[in-house]
Parts: sequence; structure tokens; C-alpha cells
Amino acid sequence: MNLPQNTGGIGSSGRVLMALGSPPWDGLYFAGIGLLTIPLLSWFRGNARSGWWLVPFLLAVMIAVRIIPAILRRLLPFPAPVLAAWADRRQISKHYDSYQWRKMFWIGLGLALFVAVSRQVTTPRIVVALVCILSGVLGLVRWRAVSTRTDSVKNWETGRNSASFSNLASK
Repeated sequence: MNLPQNTGGIGSSGRVLMALGSPPWDGLYFAGIGLLTIPLLSWFRGNARSGWWLVPFLLAVMIAVRIIPAILRRLLPFPAPVLAAWADRRQISKHYDSYQWRKMFWIGLGLALFVAVSRQVTTPRIVVALVCILSGVLGLVRWRAVSTRTDSVKNWETGRNSASFSNLASK
């Protein structure tokens, strides 16, 4: 797992929660969301081939991916260091669009995987999956460039010199 180095004192559940937002687990999470999007749409619409409804539904899913964790953070008791790490990640995503766009790659892979496995190939599904994958690749490339040249991002990714991670060892 790609965890911050100073994670002492948060326990194994805290480490798992922090790992979910780190490679490779974040990619698997978003690919799973992409994989489930078309079946959920078909379930809601009652139609196995829902056409271009995929576009607004995917937008709704992406909004839900932002809102549901925010609600859970308010309702459930998470360790303070985990909440601080998540706050750091949200700040990075506010400053670097490419950090958010890279998620589209994984969602697109999930969509493409569903289309390939189910053999329910339609033009809207192929177009949406390809747009997600291509925009995600651009986000991944840009994020790689930004994260390798920006010390604050490098420190955040490794857990060094980050205000939220520096307190972990003392807890």
C-alpha cells in the first residue's frame, strides 16, 4: 500500500481508510464505480440499453461520489489523523484539477470493462467510456508532471512535512 510514512497511532482501520485514497486502491475504487454505473442506470431506467441517459446519470454518480463521503465524514466517527489526511487531499484536489481528472481514467476503464464483459455494446457507452479514458489519461499525465515538480505535493504523497501527518507519530 502507498501509505504516508508517519502513520503510527491510527490503527489498522485508519491505515485502510487512508489507503483507499492512494494508488492502487483508489483506481480500483473508481473502476468499480465505472463498472457498476451502467447496471445501476439500467436498473433505474428499467432498460438494458439506456442510450445517452448514461451521460446525465454518470454526472449524477460523480456528484454522489463527492456528496456521500462528505455526509459520512459528518455522521461517522473517523480518527482525527484520517480526517486531516482527507482534508489535505481535498485541498490538493481544489488546487490541481488534474488530481480530480485522473479519476475519469479509472471510471472509464470500469465502463469499458462492463461493456466488454457484458457484450452490451452501444455507441453512447463506447463514446462515454472513451471520453472518460482519454480525459483521464490527460489528467494522469498532467498530475504526474505537477506532482513530480511540486515539493508540497511530493511531501503530501509520502507523508513527509505535512501538518496533518506530522502529528501521527505522537498519537
